[in-house]
Amino acid sequence: MADFGSLGEGETQGRLLVVEAEETEANNIIQLIRAADVVVEGFPDQEYGNTAGFELPDDASEQASIFKNIFQTTGFFERFSFKRERPVAVAMAVNAWPDRRIVYVIHKLSRSYETEAITFWSAHPRFGQIFEKHSDEFSDHVRSSIAINLAFSAIEEMNLQVKSSREKPRWLDNKYTWNPTVLMDIKSRLDRVGINPERTVDWIVRGDETETRSNRCATNSQNIAMEK
Repeated sequence: MADFGSLGEGETQGRLLVVEAEETEANNIIQLIRAADVVVEGFPDQEYGNTAGFELPDDASEQASIFKNIFQTTGFFERFSFKRERPVAVAMAVNAWPDRRIVYVIHKLSRSYETEAITFWSAHPRFGQIFEKHSDEFSDHVRSSIAINLAFSAIEEMNLQVKSSREKPRWLDNKYTWNPTVLMDIKSRLDRVGINPERTVDWIVRGDETETRSNRCATNSQNIAMEK
């Protein structure tokens, strides 16, 4: 690392993840971390990077040569990526690894975002209202439906969907008044997994906070949270 000079402000030395496992298991670990990266950030990678590991030779001198030149050699350098959120993604992957159900949840959400998502910078007002689904192209409709189905499948995988039926409807009237039985059911399941059902989330925030906008965001977010 001395060849790269002293560290700048806020910089730290890089870390290399070495996995001692069979090829399939190692690739599953790497792919899970990458999928967790997408979920943590909320939108897909602009550059997908490598999704598989590479085998290290047994010969110690060959290993030393690889580690010495790993960030400078074409063919190796392209296999690495830097993300500030990576430690969170690794922690998510570690916690999910023992539970195959959660592993699939992460992959489903990741693929949903990769199929169709927006970036936070594309929400800038200069781009106008570009997120309404007015496309007449059939492929757009299919892409949207795939993304929605994958996301909802992940919610179902965690048993966090709203459970209602004709006999037990979600709404009591056309003003969208919750059926107390249905509402209590989803709230209790959210509580069990550590999600506060009263928590609100700002979907998109622009500019300085104002009383009007704050109230509107809270109301809309509650509706979104309850729908999910």
